[in-house]
Amino acid sequence: MPLPSGTAPYRAGFSASTASGRELQPARSVLDAARFLGHIGGMDVCARALLIAEKLIADGRFDAAVNARCAGWDAPAAQDLFAGRVGLCALADQVLAANQDPLPISGQQEMLESLLNRYC
Repeated sequence: MPLPSGTAPYRAGFSASTASGRELQPARSVLDAARFLGHIGGMDVCARALLIAEKLIADGRFDAAVNARCAGWDAPAAQDLFAGRVGLCALADQVLAANQDPLPISGQQEMLESLLNRYC
């Protein structure tokens, strides 16, 4: 990547301002400049991700949707299944013995993805 005329890239890490008495050294190659710009871009992505995460947490809609989706997981039967006290075969036998016909419920995956994408 060519640099504009009259500019001198500098090598620096994330803690360039705390260097112990060393002056910044000019970059030795265009590759060094590209690495430096890559680090800047990476930090921009991290900063943007943190801002998005803050909005997502503060809003609470995503949390509420996930809690609603997982509401049945606190039931005693679900806790027995998670703890390994009941296996899938025993659970299937319980459903058949009670003559239950559980209906599939949408996890609303697309809605949650859409909600998450609104923050980006």
